[in-house]
Amino acid sequence: MAIEKMIIKGIRSFGSEQNIEFAIPNGKPGSGLNIIVGANNSGKSTIIES
Repeated sequence: MAIEKMIIKGIRSFGSEQNIEFAIPNGKPGSGLNIIVGANNSGKSTIIES
C-alpha cells in the first residue's frame, strides 16, 4: 500500500495546513518515485519524520 497524500499542520515549520501529494507506483519503471528537495530549513526532514 502506498501513501497517496499527507496533510501536515502544527509541527515545526508547518504552522498552517500543507497538503503533499505523492506519486503512486503503477508498475512502470520510475513510477512512484518521490524526490523531496528544497532549501535548508524548509521542512524536508519534517516531511520524512511525519
